[in-house]
Amino acid sequence: MAPSGPRYSSGRRRAETLRHINMPAWISSGGAFALRACTLLEQSSTQARLAVDDPSTLPRRFDLLLSRSTRRGYRCEITSRKGKIVDVAFIDDTAARH
Repeated sequence: MAPSGPRYSSGRRRAETLRHINMPAWISSGGAFALRACTLLEQSSTQARLAVDDPSTLPRRFDLLLSRSTRRGYRCEITSRKGKIVDVAFIDDTAARH
């Protein structure tokens, strides 16, 4: 999904409305077999909100995978952490490759 929409003068995109999703997803931080389960709570074309058991151990950037079997998803960067909720921005308009 290509990010689009109005930008702030700093180059950041305005926040889009997040759609309620509530589906399983997986986090890959570079390890060949290390997938970590999470829940994709909400998503727009440029950002997402995740529920993660221990967000303090997540790296700043990771791949969010929407299917464990196809290993495709989005390259993400954490924008905020609050409790078990992590907000991420999609930092690449191409799907994650593994």
